[in-house]
Amino acid sequence: DHNQDDSGSDDAGNDDSPDEDLQRVPSASTLTKMARQFTPRQVSSYDWALGSDWRILYKIIFALSLLFLSHLNVFFLKWLLWIPPEHPYLTFRLLLLFGLALHCFREYYEFCCNRTVHRLGQNAWLLAIVTISETILVLKLGVGQFPNSLWPSPYILQCWSLAILAFVAWSVWRFAARPRV
Repeated sequence: DHNQDDSGSDDAGNDDSPDEDLQRVPSASTLTKMARQFTPRQVSSYDWALGSDWRILYKIIFALSLLFLSHLNVFFLKWLLWIPPEHPYLTFRLLLLFGLALHCFREYYEFCCNRTVHRLGQNAWLLAIVTISETILVLKLGVGQFPNSLWPSPYILQCWSLAILAFVAWSVWRFAARPRV
């Protein structure tokens, strides 16, 4: 009266032995191989050479200024368009711009540091146009929205002007007036 099939096994519907089940479980090396498929083959090191040329220094300052302006646009657009902070649009926008910025800064690095590259790539242009368009939108929609914060106090303007002047003086001394060693 036992439920046995012709092979003598007690499990009529189960063809798998416990050893075969364990063979299907991926090992640590298999998981490592799978994870390596999503990593780059090699990691490139970047040397921006900030101290080598004044042009590179000011190109990097310009890129960082656009980056900071892009981050500032997030908060202004969120306020002006009445978007709640937890809205998925903001997360999607930040992830999209992050992915674009990865390609953008690679192209911008080549433009700044590679003497054979004379044109900026399309991703860098696209990110610059997006940032400038958002800034124009903020300026258009922000008229009258921030009446007390349009201009900082004269004391703050003087401090920033002094800091910028000191930086320009340092860069002139560093790249033009100081003798090369």
